[in-house]
Amino acid sequence: ALVEGAMVGHTPRGMEIAQETL
Repeated sequence: ALVEGAMVGHTPRGMEIAQETL
C-alpha cells in the first residue's frame, strides 16, 4: 500500500486512492 500510495501520492487525487488502498 505504501508503494502504491507513494506512486499515486504525486497527484491530489492520489491521496484519496491511497486511502482506499489502505
